[in-house]
Amino acid sequence: MTLAGGTKAGLNQNDPLASLRYSVSYQRVTDQAAAEAHLPEYARSVNAAIQGVRANLKNVQDQTMKRVMGDMDEDMMAELGGAGLAGLGMMGESFKQLDTLLAGMKMVYGFRDGYLVTAWSDEALRAALREGGATLGQSAAFQGAGLTGNAGFGFTPDLPALSGKDLMGSLPAELQDEELEELLAPAMNAAADLINRFDGMTSQRSVTGNVIIGKASVRYRW
Repeated sequence: MTLAGGTKAGLNQNDPLASLRYSVSYQRVTDQAAAEAHLPEYARSVNAAIQGVRANLKNVQDQTMKRVMGDMDEDMMAELGGAGLAGLGMMGESFKQLDTLLAGMKMVYGFRDGYLVTAWSDEALRAALREGGATLGQSAAFQGAGLTGNAGFGFTPDLPALSGKDLMGSLPAELQDEELEELLAPAMNAAADLINRFDGMTSQRSVTGNVIIGKASVRYRW
């Protein structure tokens, strides 16, 4: 499930994992005592794996730079030129950004109303576990979809409206300037209008014998 603010967070090109801070998942728990016993070790293993990826990437970066720079003499450096050196710098910066993103990822979890709630940030988990406020089950749109009672279902509500300026903000920083914004504004406004015509989607699955039957419905204003 995507929490409020997740749609616009997903447009942030400077932080590709930003939307994860607004994402939570729910799984029905039939034996909460067993789940509470096993989840600490499972969460530790997941988070250790994430840190292992960081360590491996750092090692790859170090070994690559040592190999490249160690094999170069002055003539090779001159032949590589400014563009080539800039490319190496960009590669190093990409590794650094990915490391920063992974450093901010952490699996966290909690239990609420018979469900295991998992998230990738403490903020998202706190929002999901917070008592009070409207719940999905209380939503008129969800109730009208008639999804309960199925073996499984998916529900995407009508998303918050986006503006052309929101989409412009999703461009890389180097492409954001006043002249380019003025040039692209009509296209961004048109794209935002097309996106805003999406009014949600539902999917549901039922089981008959050993056959799983699924159907989906997409609401879009043409």
